[in-house]
Amino acid sequence: MKILVMITRRNNSILRITDTLQSLGHDVMVIYVDHFQSCHSYLAKKLDKLGFSAARMKYEYGLYEQAVAAVTNWQAKRILFVNFGFPPDLRGEFVTLCKRKQCLRVSWLVDPADVDNPDNGNIYGFYDKAYFYEHYDAEYIAEKFHVNALYCPVGYNDDYAIDKSESEYKRDIVFLGSPYKERMELLNKLAKIAEERGWVMGVYGPFNDDSRYFWKKYKRKIKYPYLYKCVHNGVFLPCEVAKLYKESKICLNMHLPEARGMNPRCYEIMATGSFQLLDARYDYGDYLPGRDFDVYDSFETLVERIEYYLCNEDERQAIARQGCCNVQKHSMKQCMHTMLEI
Repeated sequence: MKILVMITRRNNSILRITDTLQSLGHDVMVIYVDHFQSCHSYLAKKLDKLGFSAARMKYEYGLYEQAVAAVTNWQAKRILFVNFGFPPDLRGEFVTLCKRKQCLRVSWLVDPADVDNPDNGNIYGFYDKAYFYEHYDAEYIAEKFHVNALYCPVGYNDDYAIDKSESEYKRDIVFLGSPYKERMELLNKLAKIAEERGWVMGVYGPFNDDSRYFWKKYKRKIKYPYLYKCVHNGVFLPCEVAKLYKESKICLNMHLPEARGMNPRCYEIMATGSFQLLDARYDYGDYLPGRDFDVYDSFETLVERIEYYLCNEDERQAIARQGCCNVQKHSMKQCMHTMLEI
């Protein structure tokens, strides 16, 4: 089947959606839809902020023309929009074209939804099906805006389905993710405790990548001195991330403040057969704390849980094995089957 994927480069490198579809035997075309702000000059971005939007409109129309060509000439039968949608003035004609060509339009939002946006009915009504990675977002938008909003978690790709045999541990605690204030404050406090108790802790992610404000990294190092002793700066490929998880006794997972359900890392960590400790969630879907992973609801509880599981290896490994067994139904391949009806 011919499938068009419209996705940012970053999301495709992390989620490996096009690779997954190709591994299933499909003919895949990808149109990268990186945000205007991230792929244009400083001058163009400044002009756009001041209301001179000609460059942004030209960019968006260029993406639209590529999608039209994919449906008309290449004859795509499915289009997967990942965290992307056309501006309102381009939607109507595209819907008409897709209906004429019998091309199914599917949206997948892999970040928390802006559920209070009054335009949600028009945004998600543009698609034949709109999927959300949180139960709450799907249920709320379906009920309030009467659109075909459904739930599909962001499953793990094959890079995380690695050898499940026991590996040699190189660290007690690992965290992978991007920096934001609350997260950095907690990690700094935890790194201080880790240093005092002799725990080996590693933090991986783009913690020094603000090239426009290079001085910020020095300010952060002063503000978070214990954290930056543990930081390994960079962007890590899924295969590298999977290896880091397997080499760590406890994989720490912290969500964005607005998230209610489980983020993609929840499934990725379980898929590697590693033990996961995450912040308490409103919704765990098909999974249970204490069976598939464990949770904490305060910094004090986090420290207690870490100390407990470092001293109780058999229990830690039993939970990791159970999580790995239960997560098999949420692979990226299964996500593609579900959403694209393939």
